[in-house]
Amino acid sequence: MAQEIGVFRRLFLKKKLNDLSLSLQGKAVTVLEASDKVQVFKKKIKFWAESMKNRILDSFPMVKEFTEELDSDIPGDVLNDFHVHLPSLHESFNRYFPEELHEKIKEKFWVVNPYSVSEKPACLTSQQYECLIDLTSDSAIKEKFATKKSLSEFWCQLKDEFKVLSDKAKIILLPFATTYLCESGFSAYVSTKTKYRSPLNKEPDIRLKLSEIQQDIAILCKSKQSHPSR
Repeated sequence: MAQEIGVFRRLFLKKKLNDLSLSLQGKAVTVLEASDKVQVFKKKIKFWAESMKNRILDSFPMVKEFTEELDSDIPGDVLNDFHVHLPSLHESFNRYFPEELHEKIKEKFWVVNPYSVSEKPACLTSQQYECLIDLTSDSAIKEKFATKKSLSEFWCQLKDEFKVLSDKAKIILLPFATTYLCESGFSAYVSTKTKYRSPLNKEPDIRLKLSEIQQDIAILCKSKQSHPSR
């Protein structure tokens, strides 16, 4: 029984970690969003540990179903494994994503929702905060914020009227939150580099693969077709 529950535990945590990893992928993910999702996962780890301590298995459906089929409680040594592993996982996350880092990132939350700011953030100067007050008092800009497609688009729209805040917001939104773009680039390279294509120059293929511009391959090929000599 202990061995089966150990397998279920590993499968459960692997799925949860994969779900977290997938949620952090994408070209539009910002460091602010990534930090929030990591914090949520850390809270869930603590909740899972507390639930297992109290023998509440609702968060572990496979373990719960298995114990119900056997009509038996979880052995003490198995519970101890959970008590050791889950706090250890939480400590690992704290080493990579310490609370101090999250608090520092939270100071920049004015970028995500400037209308939720009720006092001057530590990361803004007095002049910048006054500029933020002007921004949030403008009804037309509030409408733009409500109908925005992305944070980046919203702050770029303000590059003329509120240049100081716009520039500061873009510096916060610009850094890559994860290695997603690098990994997608490597995947594109691997998909084009085969033993049959190894002598070819891969740079044009990579540009084509990674570009957001929709290419009309038929027209491109037609323009490159050789004309028969007369």
